[in-house]
Amino acid sequence: MAVLVQEAMKQADRSMKWTAVKAGLKVSTFRRKVLGEGEFKVSELAQVARALDVMPMALLPETFKKEAN
Repeated sequence: MAVLVQEAMKQADRSMKWTAVKAGLKVSTFRRKVLGEGEFKVSELAQVARALDVMPMALLPETFKKEAN
């Protein structure tokens, strides 16, 4: 999921700090999770998606999308 968050930030041309602040997450915790040193909670992914103006499903791996259908 961290890679998908990184890709979404890149497409939105947003930094880790901007995204974390806009999503209401602690910058240090967000950075750690984006770097793959921790796991995102579903609620955090929803906040990040809202901040980046993307659908939350865009931040989930393909396996989750296939199971949802």
